[in-house]
Amino acid sequence: MRSICTAFVVMCVVLIGAQSATVSKVQVASSMLAEESDSAGHFNGDANIDNLIRNQCNVAITESSYYVGLDEEEFVDVATNKTKCSTCISIVNPANGNKTIIAKVVGISQGGTQKDIFLNQAALTKLAGKNIDYVYDITWSYVECAKA
Repeated sequence: MRSICTAFVVMCVVLIGAQSATVSKVQVASSMLAEESDSAGHFNGDANIDNLIRNQCNVAITESSYYVGLDEEEFVDVATNKTKCSTCISIVNPANGNKTIIAKVVGISQGGTQKDIFLNQAALTKLAGKNIDYVYDITWSYVECAKA
């Protein structure tokens, strides 16, 4: 009986520890996202990221959704097809566990007009099957987002 109680206590401690680790990861990711900006200083806060996802990427973000990761070396650079991107954001909806991965990718923008950014189908094709749901690029003061 004593060993059963001990095992139960250990299990509770492990579960509580795992839960707090997850929470801290979310907090760290949010603070990292708040520090993100491009060289011109655009796109540098959580509110801007929310607006990007809601408006340009057409992904629903609710108050219960949260960021679970920010990875600078995980996905693909479309120019070289190597594993790298300047910003990758993972978002999980805790209600159903659905995850959306949005990558800021270098090498898509081909010129100075808004239409140039995501009309490079070859670049988007390279992203297919690499666990990226959406890609975005920042040029000057606007953001363009496309489904990979």
